[in-house]
Amino acid sequence: MPQFNLPTSDEVGALEQLTQQERKVLLMTLNDYSCKEIANVLSIAPETVKRHRKNIIRKLDVKGKTEFRRLLYMWTVKSIASIKTVAQ
Repeated sequence: MPQFNLPTSDEVGALEQLTQQERKVLLMTLNDYSCKEIANVLSIAPETVKRHRKNIIRKLDVKGKTEFRRLLYMWTVKSIASIKTVAQ
């Protein structure tokens, strides 16, 4: 079974630095959308998608899809926890 370490609070906080558009690009990238597909869905140029991806990598200081997926998982867990806290 592969090792799956949860990200630190600093890593989770880094996700909050992303713009809404960068978050969309991140989610679509993690769901295996191509650059061209993302551009079409978001009505932006493929060069803009590439720029967003570079910004995401820089802001999150990640090294590949595995680390992207780990951070996305923690981002999702944190979001669900916030919703549950507000609902109580």
